[in-house]
Amino acid sequence: MKFPFFRKKHASLAMTIMLVAGSISIASSGLASAASSYDAAVLADQPVGYWPLAPGVTTDSSGNGLNGSFTGSPTTETMPNGDAAPGFNGIDQYFTIPDHDLLEVTNTGILTVEAWMRPDVLEFPKSESSGYVHWMGKGEPGQHSWVARMYSFTNTENRPNRISGYSFNMSGGLGAGSYFQDAVTPGEWIHYTLTINTVDVSSSYPTGYTKIFKNGVLRDQDSLLGYNIIPGDGTAPMRIGTRNLVSFFQGAIGKVAVYDYELTSAQLNQHVNEMHTANIENTLQKIHETAAIESVTNDELDRTVDLYRDAEQKLGALPAYLDKAALKEQLAAAEESLFNAIKAYMASPQPGNKDRASERLLDFVIAHAIAELDAQSPGDAGSVQGYVMSIVRSHATGQHVKQLIVKQLAN
Repeated sequence: MKFPFFRKKHASLAMTIMLVAGSISIASSGLASAASSYDAAVLADQPVGYWPLAPGVTTDSSGNGLNGSFTGSPTTETMPNGDAAPGFNGIDQYFTIPDHDLLEVTNTGILTVEAWMRPDVLEFPKSESSGYVHWMGKGEPGQHSWVARMYSFTNTENRPNRISGYSFNMSGGLGAGSYFQDAVTPGEWIHYTLTINTVDVSSSYPTGYTKIFKNGVLRDQDSLLGYNIIPGDGTAPMRIGTRNLVSFFQGAIGKVAVYDYELTSAQLNQHVNEMHTANIENTLQKIHETAAIESVTNDELDRTVDLYRDAEQKLGALPAYLDKAALKEQLAAAEESLFNAIKAYMASPQPGNKDRASERLLDFVIAHAIAELDAQSPGDAGSVQGYVMSIVRSHATGQHVKQLIVKQLAN
């Protein structure tokens, strides 16, 4: 078993565990529940409406009482942090929030809409107009406000899988909007943010602007004046999965928030990082807690090695746009803490086969030794064996340890 994030001589690495305000709860399935640290991070930024969203979870967590309801029975999908999210079938399933002034640009002159979306197809089965779906928005004939749009790969405007957001005049027609157009991988989560701002005007944006962010990064900004957009206070409900029941999104949507101000890039990046890293950080914290147990058992250490492997795999699978340097240091510090706990456990003689160290622990110690000694090939097995046997002592035979070493070095 290889542990690719092991590094030589990292015992001096400082460990920093970030504890986010708010409670962390774990559901019986082992996945993070709706009361996750991501939710705490969003609520700290004071949205006027926040719907964590999951099948059966319809409440507004902002405290403003903008509760919604599902039409149809979406499936339960899993977000990057382990939280649940509804999966919509692209035909007739959606979520509705009744009309409220807090959902309009006119409330303060600024509206920011944030959501996580996961398109599961590149061609939507129930699209409209040139070949797009309105996957979220507030608008009906004569009562248009704003919308989040995604194009199918094939459309008559040559906009393959463009993702955009628009502000409209109440009467409808062409809207002013911003977009990003990148290759889309079905099943991949995207953090989406649309801002409509009529307050912060300038010579470039005399009546305001729209902005769109992807994964916390500003991708486009456009003037409202280009289409003479003056947002109004409409009466249409806000819907997720569709806007006005003409086109429908196939995929998952979760963690939808509405704000009455413009969020900074720093705030959005915090949300993105929290979604992807909170589970890893919580796992690393558990490793340190188990390693600190004075009379830890082989079974407890076995489970902790599994936690380490899980954190290692999740770190390796993080999106490329995230900065992983701090997490790699935290992982290395957790590995060192776990190694020292295993070393202390093995310092006590354990006569009898039933008390000998499990192969899982031996693999962990061997991987540490290989990284520490910078062993490269089976020819280095002798030096690694001497290092490992000085730690495992009576917990394993030299012959068995050598077999495991050669196996790891051969890989």
